[in-house]
Amino acid sequence: MSKRDAKKVRKEGLIMDIDNEDSFPSLCTPLPDTPSKSPNPKKFEEMVMKNTAEIARVQENVKGLEIQWKGTEDTVKKMSDQMTILREKQEESERYSRRWNLRLLNFTESSNEDVRKEVLEIIAEIIPEEKSKLRFMVDTVLRVGRPREDKSTRPIIIQFTMRTFRFKLWRAVMKRKNIRMTEDLTHQERQLK
Repeated sequence: MSKRDAKKVRKEGLIMDIDNEDSFPSLCTPLPDTPSKSPNPKKFEEMVMKNTAEIARVQENVKGLEIQWKGTEDTVKKMSDQMTILREKQEESERYSRRWNLRLLNFTESSNEDVRKEVLEIIAEIIPEEKSKLRFMVDTVLRVGRPREDKSTRPIIIQFTMRTFRFKLWRAVMKRKNIRMTEDLTHQERQLK
């Protein structure tokens, strides 16, 4: 091995030629045995014990939070199921109450109209044999919603005191072509149709 080969130093996988030792002083000075003093063994052991205790406390907190989260998740699921049941009951209740109603569509609207009087006159024309009972059989008559800007007519809800009378009027209207009435459906039923 030549003198030149002896001065070659391996540094990070590269072979460097160090002919002039003055140009690379850091390569020529030996490294210290340890970069820093090792910590006091007692102090080091205390730090390890302290960190171990802290980790154990954090793990206990995490377990508690997991249990709490599972409980909250179960509560939310139960409440969601209850809300679904309540929505169904509310929909059924609304559907039942609307069985007493009919909607009169495309009935011209004026600013100072007496809707009840006009609707009673129409019903009297449809089933004249029941004219004397109309005041007792028809409970409420009203237009639905606010007046529209485009001046289109709003439907009229007719609520009856007896469903049998409502059904009788419904059958009589179905035979006529010039009046358009529909059942008073809930929003969800209208969406399905």
